[in-house]
Amino acid sequence: MDTIPATVAVLTHNSEKVLSKALAGVTDFSEILICDGESVDATREIATSFLAHIIAQDKMHLYPDGRIKDFSGIRNQTLQAAHEKWFLFLDDDEELSPEGKQAIARAISTEVPTAFWVPRLYRYEGKIITCSIAYPNKQMRFFHKDTVLRFEKPVHERVVLAPAARVDALEHGIIVPIQGSVHDAMLKSDRYINAELSRYAITLKLLVKYFAHALKISLLYLYRFVRNLFRHGTRLPLSFEFLPLWYQWRLVSRATKQYFHT
Repeated sequence: MDTIPATVAVLTHNSEKVLSKALAGVTDFSEILICDGESVDATREIATSFLAHIIAQDKMHLYPDGRIKDFSGIRNQTLQAAHEKWFLFLDDDEELSPEGKQAIARAISTEVPTAFWVPRLYRYEGKIITCSIAYPNKQMRFFHKDTVLRFEKPVHERVVLAPAARVDALEHGIIVPIQGSVHDAMLKSDRYINAELSRYAITLKLLVKYFAHALKISLLYLYRFVRNLFRHGTRLPLSFEFLPLWYQWRLVSRATKQYFHT
């Protein structure tokens, strides 16, 4: 299969520093779809050089400064604009591994409409991280459009499966570069938290849900941390490893303050 008959969709906003690497791994796809949020750098020129189809992010899903406030709304834009039945979505700094591309080509060749969990591996300081408490780090990133209804959730968006959709998993998938400092990551996480808390009235039921989820993730990560003490492999610094826990408990803290001040 010389050309992979699938759409790969990427959201961009001033992404010139990372976009070339993201698109270099998907040039074999029949459609590259860029949904851009009014970039003022070379993002659109880079996308055009890869023969991408560019559409504009709907302003109803954006903050005044151009940042996305409803990721599912923008993802649904790409889902509706895609010309192919098979659909893969990436972040602008993610890279599809060669093995992942081969796995996708094999899946398409079966012609069986399926939604696939796709594994994601981190890369830090040039090394692929093989041992992390975040693993298995899989997301439903690749699917036949007949198997999904839409994207949901304003942040940490996910697909809603169609009734009786067939689900499977790829063995290989996406490389996620870890860039910047822990402080940068925390600032980005705070923006996601702001977006989530701005969408809902914080009720006691929702607050309990946030707390229960944070506790569940904490126990899971503790188990994996102990398990990984007896495993060999490349690792992330602990400050990066535990960022997801910081996010969960930061969300609980912020939601608690919002609940008691309303």
